[in-house]
Amino acid sequence: GLVGYFMDITDEVEERQRLSHLLQTDDLTGFFNRRAYKDVVLQYEEQYKTNKTDFVLYMIDLDDFKKINDEFGHEYGNMAIIATSKALSMAAAENSVLFRYGGDEFVVLHQLQSADEIEVIEKRLLKAIDSPRKIDDAKIVTKASIGHATYSETNSLSSLIELADKRND
Repeated sequence: GLVGYFMDITDEVEERQRLSHLLQTDDLTGFFNRRAYKDVVLQYEEQYKTNKTDFVLYMIDLDDFKKINDEFGHEYGNMAIIATSKALSMAAAENSVLFRYGGDEFVVLHQLQSADEIEVIEKRLLKAIDSPRKIDDAKIVTKASIGHATYSETNSLSSLIELADKRND
């Protein structure tokens, strides 16, 4: 005869998925984090190599963000980051992927359908960030610098982010 043993691993699988999500997500903004960026950008690179689908990387730095933390406190700084991330989500194109790359740095990856999109999206992202916000009765104005590079310019992931960062004025 045959003797079998079955075990329900549903909870274990769900816990692994939850932990994977936590490892790849910024808990403040809900955006992907730097760890997830490495995985996603490799997929974009692979797609470029397969069918030449070019993509643009936008590197966004919030200007003088330290002033917000110093003047209003870190809690306000966190609220400003959250508000900025919401604005970026609204401004980004549907096929863009957003990342919180560092404290006040964001990265947006966007697969291009035409080169005309690059400037249009960049202007939308800047406009969304540069609008004043009211947080707990305090008017906080965020400004950002943004730089971009396309994969076809560099054919290298490390050069891609370096070029976008260098163009970030």
